[in-house]
Amino acid sequence: MATQVYTFHMAYAGLEERIWRDVEVSSQMRLDQLGYVVLATFETRAYHLFCIKFRGREYHLPEREAPGEALDLAEFTLEDLAPGIGETMEMTYDFGTEQDFLLTLKAKREMKRGEARHFPWVTAMKGRGIIDDLPVWELEELIRQIDTNGKTDEPIYYSADSAALSAPWDVNWEDLKVENALLKTDTAAIGKGYAPFWEDKRRKKRPGNSPSGKAAKPAPGKAEPNGDELCSAFFRAVLGQEPNALRKCFRNDAVIEWPCTNERFNVEDYIRATCEYPGAWAGEVDDVLSAAGQDVMITRVWPTDQSASYHCVSVIRRRGGKIAALTEYWADDGPAPQWRREMGIGKLLRETAQ
Repeated sequence: MATQVYTFHMAYAGLEERIWRDVEVSSQMRLDQLGYVVLATFETRAYHLFCIKFRGREYHLPEREAPGEALDLAEFTLEDLAPGIGETMEMTYDFGTEQDFLLTLKAKREMKRGEARHFPWVTAMKGRGIIDDLPVWELEELIRQIDTNGKTDEPIYYSADSAALSAPWDVNWEDLKVENALLKTDTAAIGKGYAPFWEDKRRKKRPGNSPSGKAAKPAPGKAEPNGDELCSAFFRAVLGQEPNALRKCFRNDAVIEWPCTNERFNVEDYIRATCEYPGAWAGEVDDVLSAAGQDVMITRVWPTDQSASYHCVSVIRRRGGKIAALTEYWADDGPAPQWRREMGIGKLLRETAQ
């Protein structure tokens, strides 16, 4: 069968009229990839589990808490499921809060030659993306406040993109051009974050692993894939200065050190120091190096007024999927000292600094 273009109407369950997108995808797309598109276009942080339900079957990430009859999301494409026009798939994200999406197939057409790279593509939308960890009835209350007062009663900050760090969440914000400009990049980044589930599954199947099905212990120095997702969630929470999101990244007994200023914090003190720092922030991750339960994340951050910029090297030690210890080295960005400039050596890393 020739590859087709499927157009899905994707609606946030419970607020179907206020928050929705129409999205075109390839019929060759796997179900896990479809999930990443949903998480990206509704601008989630993508740090929870998710599953897709269709015709009485459930498709999950390959993790130990999945139901015994669950099928692997990555082993099925949309073409395998062959949904009919008008049929609806249900996607549940965050099994604690249970944020649900309804994916209804609106249309099918044959994909044109050379068109594959165009997808996924949003053709229509309404409403801002959702807020992680906020159930639909609480989000509905925020919308009611916005409809009544033009804003929410409390400052809820939306921080999925650095340009909106200081702007309160507003259900009425929508920009199709921005949505499509970010969609492919965000979808790929989310896919990278969930990749460890399938790496763990492959590792369990490799010869030499224990009969119990537990993954063999990684060889010393071998990179583990679990760091990227945690580092990404941690950095987004720092930029957004969001206490609850930060708290989820740490073990309760974690210790944080800033050697440059001779300071040591527990988790709550670190959260205060980070979240009560004045102003709004933007930033980017330069690199993440992971090995044997430890990550080194190199980032650059700057206030949104671009009055300065800083580099930070974060040494993260993981245990149980959370940060057990964090050591951060902060440095102000600036020009080389005069004595070195006079030597006429080296080249600029960047032509201009933020």
